Amino acid sequence: MIAKKRSITMQHTNDTPRCFAVIGDPIHQSLSPRIHTASYRAQKIHATYLPILVAPQDVKRVLTSMLLMDVDGCNVTTPHKQTILPYLDRLDPPAKIAGSVNTIYRRGKQWIGTNTDGAGFLQACKERKISLRHKTVTLLGAGGAASAIAASLMSAGVKHIIILNRTIERSKKLVARLKKLNHRIDVSTAVLSKQNCQHYFSGTDILINATSQGMKSSSKLGLPLHSLPSDAAICDCQYSPKTETALIRWAKRKHHSYMDGRDLLLHQAAASYQIWIGHKPDLKAMKRALSGAKDTPFR
Repeated sequence: MIAKKRSITMQHTNDTPRCFAVIGDPIHQSLSPRIHTASYRAQKIHATYLPILVAPQDVKRVLTSMLLMDVDGCNVTTPHKQTILPYLDRLDPPAKIAGSVNTIYRRGKQWIGTNTDGAGFLQACKERKISLRHKTVTLLGAGGAASAIAASLMSAGVKHIIILNRTIERSKKLVARLKKLNHRIDVSTAVLSKQNCQHYFSGTDILINATSQGMKSSSKLGLPLHSLPSDAAICDCQYSPKTETALIRWAKRKHHSYMDGRDLLLHQAAASYQIWIGHKPDLKAMKRALSGAKDTPFR
């Protein structure tokens, strides 16, 4: 039985394990269970974290089931970050600004949506010493993660954001939302094509891949990366469970500064953890768990 909630985190008795989850499709590649569980163990928290494969048509039903099963919180990944919005009872400011959700938590019998992708991205850049101030950023994608990251960039002092997306109508809506946040920052969009990439990459300080392209380490990039300046930083929001993505391998081979998708995963997870548990995670334990999940060490 769950006691009356006084804050975001649920109150459980000592012998009742708390339950958290991540939903997505696919979900087998997710490292979230590994890193959250590592911190639970390090901090002696009686909790479990489950990966749940959820097809798009089943999101509403699964949310109802998780309430009945007393699940306390859940991470949300591809492809549900935006399609889940109608089924939530309320959105916190980060989710409203981003127009997407990657974290939900319970308040009584309601699901509240928030977003830690933006904060996680900024923290990951800080840790990697990637400066955002006065930079021109080219963002590939306009989905859930891209929206959250773009919103965070609006308060990070960037000079210009170019959003390249296959569906121009979707990216135009994102641009309109971003301009309402800060009209002084130049935000534009174009179709994601080889020609446009060649044109915009040449003036790019920071390239961010927030598409699913490159999710498999063996996938061909199909991007004119040779057009990027030699000092451009590369950020890939995707990660491969066992090795590095093709984009990060290319960045390292060409000696570019880079941010791996694991960096983003780590810091957005830490923010979600704090929302659910009420205090910061054991970040060292999380990093060790990530390092153990790949052939090359996580730094």
